[in-house]
Amino acid sequence: MLQNRIDKSRLDFVRLRPAKAVKHFDCGDRDLNDFILNRASAFQKYLIAVTYACVSIDDASKVYAYCSLANDKVAITDFKDKAEFNRFRKKNGFRRMNAEDNDPHTRLMYYDLMDIVG
Repeated sequence: MLQNRIDKSRLDFVRLRPAKAVKHFDCGDRDLNDFILNRASAFQKYLIAVTYACVSIDDASKVYAYCSLANDKVAITDFKDKAEFNRFRKKNGFRRMNAEDNDPHTRLMYYDLMDIVG
């Protein structure tokens, strides 16, 4: 496995900057490669998404993985019913930001990225 060959102490998780495009990346998925190589900078510039990358601390151009946070939402109207929405919410770890908010039209939820990178 890849995790056995990479010294985790030599990795950093950084926010990519629009002016500093990734030049080399190949995860085997053409769409994912295209996004980070050609579109991530524009998405950040126009506030569509912010991309973070796991890079080598010795060579920041060496990207091992990345994720993008989109400026979008998941709405209950995206699901066929409230039960399907609740299954999605629970499966993916979304929690209410305010336990007293019971209005489904204004309810805020979050996903803690520290669960991933912490």
